[in-house]
Formats: sequence, structure tokens, C-alpha cells
Amino acid sequence: MRKLRKLLLPKGFYTSMFLLSVIILGVFSLFSALIAGSMAQRYEKAQYFKNYDYALRSISDTFAQKIVDFPNGIALKITGGTTRCNESLCRLLEARDYEEITPAIRSNVISVLHSIVQNDNYLTGFLLYSSEEGHLYYYSRLSSLTYLPRTPDNFSTLKPFTRQLISDEWLSDVFTENGIQKPSSHIYGLTGTLFRSAKEPIGSLIALYSTSELTGVLNRYPLDEDSTFLITGPDNQILFSSDQNYSAALLPADFKPDIPVSDSGSFPALLPLGGKNYYVSSLPNRNHAFRAFYQIPGNSLPANYTLSLIFSLSVCLFLVSLCMYLITCFIGNKKVNSIREGMKHIGDTNLSYRIPPTKGQDEFSQIISGFNLMCDALQENVEKSYIYELQQKKSDLYALQTSINPHFLYNTLEIIRVQLTQGKNADASQMILLLSKIYRSQTNRSMYVSIGAELEACENFMVLYQYRFRNFEYEFDVPSGLLPYGLPKNTLQPLIENYFVHGIDPAREDNLFTIIGSSFVKNEVEYICLEVSDNGLCISQEKLEALREKLSGNIYADKKEEGFALTNINNRLKIVFGNDCSMNPSIPMDGAGFSMSLIFPKRLPVQLEEGMSRTVLENRSGPGAR
Repeated sequence: MRKLRKLLLPKGFYTSMFLLSVIILGVFSLFSALIAGSMAQRYEKAQYFKNYDYALRSISDTFAQKIVDFPNGIALKITGGTTRCNESLCRLLEARDYEEITPAIRSNVISVLHSIVQNDNYLTGFLLYSSEEGHLYYYSRLSSLTYLPRTPDNFSTLKPFTRQLISDEWLSDVFTENGIQKPSSHIYGLTGTLFRSAKEPIGSLIALYSTSELTGVLNRYPLDEDSTFLITGPDNQILFSSDQNYSAALLPADFKPDIPVSDSGSFPALLPLGGKNYYVSSLPNRNHAFRAFYQIPGNSLPANYTLSLIFSLSVCLFLVSLCMYLITCFIGNKKVNSIREGMKHIGDTNLSYRIPPTKGQDEFSQIISGFNLMCDALQENVEKSYIYELQQKKSDLYALQTSINPHFLYNTLEIIRVQLTQGKNADASQMILLLSKIYRSQTNRSMYVSIGAELEACENFMVLYQYRFRNFEYEFDVPSGLLPYGLPKNTLQPLIENYFVHGIDPAREDNLFTIIGSSFVKNEVEYICLEVSDNGLCISQEKLEALREKLSGNIYADKKEEGFALTNINNRLKIVFGNDCSMNPSIPMDGAGFSMSLIFPKRLPVQLEEGMSRTVLENRSGPGAR
């Protein structure tokens, strides 16, 4: 409980800001949930009514298209492109008695009407009414023409040259009185006038359409069974009803026909109709004098749980955020304490202490990893600085020993004496100059020289040795681009002395000593390779393996003085370049002589000086300076 109170009431600035952010996020998510839930409810309600609006527009457009196609299609077939109706139709309607109609006239009428109905699957037939004789004929899709003996009185209300919409109830009376089955369960009619001229109307033609086309249009949309779609004519007669109820009583007495269709910014009106509340929307077509509308029971809207769901999710989000805050703070405090403990140990000059690494790659793990790497580098630099001073003293001692080597000095002075006694003063003078250059380079306290300067000192050695040994040649083949780069002083000279002590073959006249330089790139790091080789006496395989093991071992563990020249070079290279350098002894392919490859990174002498100075400075400013 105490730890929980500490986490909920933090003292740190960033932890407090973290907690404040979580609280702000929670409050904002709750308010956002209320707003989003309300908008989602409104959106779902709009989507629900959108299907009805689309369906309403679809049946209205379909019905209007039928009215438009009537004069453009049917009338054109009947008139044949003239200003009067088909002659056979005219004679049919002008006949006083059905028996007067010849089979040829009947056949022609059936042929004309058949050519019309075959182009429209929902056109079920025609009623032909003679206004002069009062006769009524019925043509069905079965290619039959039937005389109807009983003509209802409402046919007398048909007005010539006026398009009229006939309801299902109106047409049902015709078929019922004549004892004929309707061509479809529910139909509606469109009227047209048949005439010989504009002044001679002879009757009317009523095209009978099945309402199944409109029902099929509605079936394309996901609509509730309780909803009703209607199309009414000018006198509110029902032309189409989706619930198959064509009684005029379906329309409530208080129905207002001017209710507009809903759009994206509004919803259908909720009106009391017949004692119940309905969502009602209508779509009038004033060009063709009909109106389409729908009514949906007010309690049929689907239940909406969006608001509750969004609110619950926002609460869960807040609780999850709070839990994540507590877990993060707990883990973070644990790692911070671990880092503090590590800093305390390092502050007490315990450079070997390392913070226990943690799993994952979070920020604290990266800090711990970086801290441990810093401690590794700090400890390595301290040890390197100390060990380098010891190795440098040992190297200086070796340089001092070679500079006062009595055999080297004695042999050189003896050769100079012989040159003088033989009157070769120029040679003697040159040897004295070379000897002075060699000892001047030995007394130079610079730790690093360029490869060019090192090769120049090596050439002094080689020229001086040529006065003593006349049976060898030497060759230095190093690209000029590598000469400015640096290496520790006296790196190559011990190899030359090693050759004249152990490698030159007195029995041969073609002894050759070479230094070949090259460069290469490995892991995006540029390296220099100096290969020092000769064709003199060969080293045994056992000694070669021992030398390789000696050079690859710990540079500080070997206390033997044996083979000191090569190990001295190797140790100094390791101190300067670390593990990026190597010395690789080998026997040439022809089995004669000895070869040593020195590999180290490209560094200028100034860079080597700065690197060592920075290392010494960091070590001196480390924990020991406290």
C-alpha cells in the first residue's frame, strides 16, 4: 500500500507529468466518448433511414420512367410514326358489334399489341375502350383478345387527350364484374387516347402494369417488414402498396401529404398516424401527379449500443493507461535504483563493478548498457595507460640496448677503419654520416613517425649493412599514398636487424630483403599491410608455430626475454591500435626465407599522438583523481 501511494503521489517531475498526462487522457477520453457516442448514434440513425430514402427514390424514379416511356414507346408502336392510330385498332373501336370485327382485324390488333408487351416483362396487357359505342376489350400477354360485356360506369370519366393514373382498386372492379382473373395480383394502369385526328377521339387505351417491378426494386434494400411504401395518385388513390393493402382506409385521415423526404441534415418526421407514431417521409413528383412515401413504426428502429460501448471502451482505456503508468513507474524506479547503485560503486573507485543487464531494449536498458560500456572503456583506458608506460620503458630500454650494441658498433667502426686505410675516404665519410643518422633517430623522443620516415631510417640501416655484407639486395615497394600514415617508432628496424642476425645466408650471392606495402578495406575500415620478407635462412615449422602462439597470446602475460624483438613490436602495436592490428609470421611459398606481415589501421602520426594523449588525460581525470 505504501508503494502504491508512492506511485500515485510521485515526487519526481517527469513521473508527475506522466501521471498528469494519464489523468488528462482519461478525462478527455470520457468526454470524447460522450460526444463520439452521440454522433455515432446520429450517424447510425441516418444510415438506417438512408436505405429507406434510396428505396423511396428508386420506386419513384421507376414509376416515373414508366409514365415517360408510355407515350414514347407504346404510342409510337400504335401510330406507326403517324398522327393517327393503327387502322385495325380504329376499326375495332368503331365497330358497333363485336361480331362485325373480321378475323383479319383481330389478328392485326393482336399483332400490334403483342409487339408492345413483349418488350416489357411487367406490361401484363391492355384494356381498349370505345367511347362512342361503350365497348370494352381486354388483351392479355397470352395473345388473346377478349370482349368484356360489362363496362363499369367509371370508364365514362376517362378524359380524352389526358394522361390518367388508374389504381388497382379501380381496375379490380372491371375484372370482377366480367368474371375474369386479373393478369397479376396487383396492377396499375396508364391511359392514352386513340384517335383518327385531334378532333376525332374514338376511345382509350389502358396499359396494365404489374406492381411486382416496384416490389422487386424494394427487395434490393435491407428494409424492415413493418415498413410500408406507397405511391398515390392525384386523389390519394393507392397505385402501389408494399404491404399489398390497397384499401383507401390505409391512409389516415390526418395524413399530411407535403412532408418532405429526409436528407443528410435531417430525419423523417415522427408523426402520430392512426393512434401510433410513425417516421414518415414523402417524395412528390409534380410533373406526373403522383407521390411516393414511406412510413416506419416509431418503435422499429434497431437498438443502439454504440454510446454505451464507446463509453465503456473509454473507461477501459483510462484504467489500462493507469495500470500501464503504475507498471512503468514500478519497473522504471527499480532500474533507476539499479543505476544509482552502480554509480555509487563507480564513485567509490570500484571500476570492476557492472550494473546487471536487463531484458529488452527500453531506454533504461540502453542507459545501463551504455553505462557498462563506459565503465569498460574507463577501466581499459586506465589499465592501458599504466601498461603502456611500462611497455614504453621496456621499449626504450630495448632501443638503448640496440643503440649501444657493442658488436654492431665494433663492426661498423672496424669497417670505417678499413675504408680509411684503403684510401676510401668518401665511403668512410658516408658510413659515419649514416651511423650518426641512426643514433640521432634513436635519441629522438617522438613515439610515432610516418611510414616514410621509418622507411628512410630503415634505408640507412640497409646501406650501412651493405658495406659489411656484399651479397644481398633490398627493395622497398610502398605506395606513396601510404607514406604519410603513422606507426610506432622503431617498428621495422628490429626486423632488419633480426634478418642480418638470423636470416641472411652467407653462402648465397642473391640474398634479397623486401618491404612491400598495400592497403585494403574491411568492415568499412581502411587498413595498411607492410609485408617484410627475405629469401634467406628458413625458420623451422616448430619455431614458426611457437612464434605465432606467442604473438597471438596475452601481450602482458609473457615474461620471457626470448624473442623480445618481435614481441616488443607486437605489444606496442596492440597498445596503439588495439585488436585492429596483427603480426602474421609465415614461410614463403617457395619454402625459403621468412615473411612477417604487419596489419594496422590507417592513422596519421598526429592522430596517434592525439589518441594517446586523450587516453592518458581521461585516465588522469578518472576516479583516481578524486
